[in-house]
This record gives sequence, structure tokens and C-alpha cells, in this order.
Amino acid sequence: MHSKILSAIPRLVNLTSWRSCAQFTIPTRKAVPKDETLEVKRARLLYQSKKRGILENGILLGNFFSAYGSQLSPDQLATYDDLVNGGYPEWDLYYWICGLRPVPEEIKSDVLQMITVFVQGFRKKM
Repeated sequence: MHSKILSAIPRLVNLTSWRSCAQFTIPTRKAVPKDETLEVKRARLLYQSKKRGILENGILLGNFFSAYGSQLSPDQLATYDDLVNGGYPEWDLYYWICGLRPVPEEIKSDVLQMITVFVQGFRKKM
């Protein structure tokens, strides 16, 4: 029985291209209550910074927000929220915060610059 299934796989692969079958979805952003206090927002962002789709971002963003989250202004918190919850692919975020790829103009901000400087210092310590 297994041999019949395995023998059919090469034929299926030849019928379609893997690229045409690949579908990527970006999760939609969950609604945040409009009356969210700064304290609750900071707690939510700390959790979301530490629990990322890839471990590298969890470590880098989690450590950044642990160190600087309490110092960010309400506007900077909103910018940070848009960055980490904006639906950008995790690897793109990683490359941007590590300075490995150019950052798109619409994403550039003082907060992203702070993260990039923090990550450069963090990587030197390792």
C-alpha cells in the first residue's frame, strides 16, 4: 500500500510546480481595546515581544522591550506596536533590526533605530 502512494509522489510533483502551490498568509492584527491603558499596553507589548514567530526575534525584541519599554513615549509605543504587530514576516523583521537588509522607507522610525542600535550592542556582548 505504501509503495503505491510513494510511487505516485513523483508524478504529482511533475504535474505542478511547488511555487504555484505555495500560499503565504499574513495573520491579521487582533483588535486592541481603545481604552487600553499605557500599563496594559506595555505589558501586552512585552509579552508579544518575547513570544515571536522565531526565537531570534523573541530574544532580541524581548530584551529590547524589557530594557527600554518603560522609557518609550505613548507615540513611540504606538510605533513599536505597529512594527511588531504590523504583519511583517518575522525574518524580514529580523533582517531589519539586525541591519542585514535595507529598511523600507515606510517602516523607518526612531524606534526602529533604537532597536537596531540595541541589537548591535547585544550582538557584541554575545
